[in-house]
Amino acid sequence: MTVYGWDKLQKQLKAIADVDYTPALEKGVREAIFPEMQALTPVRTGDLLASEEVRVENDTVSLKAGGGNVDYAVEVEFGTVSREARPYMRPAIDTKSDEAMKIAAKEAEAIMKKVI
Repeated sequence: MTVYGWDKLQKQLKAIADVDYTPALEKGVREAIFPEMQALTPVRTGDLLASEEVRVENDTVSLKAGGGNVDYAVEVEFGTVSREARPYMRPAIDTKSDEAMKIAAKEAEAIMKKVI
């Protein structure tokens, strides 16, 4: 029995498997979770808000807050003995992760179509 197109299918599957899908995930985080995080960030001076960013390192996409002169990002998110928590990162992830995954899936599909 001869299966026509088998070699082509194998090449396409390998190409799909070898693609870097990090840009798709980054787009989901940038378009869904990050704006929600910024909308939820408590603002007194604006420094915490200005410190927030989406980072991509190798194949990892992450949210960052704090650094530099902003050494209180964790205390705002989780609270301290003397300060009530004012979460902004976790609620953004909780409420927008489904939307981010839909955006990422759509972007990943577009990437796959280009490859094949």
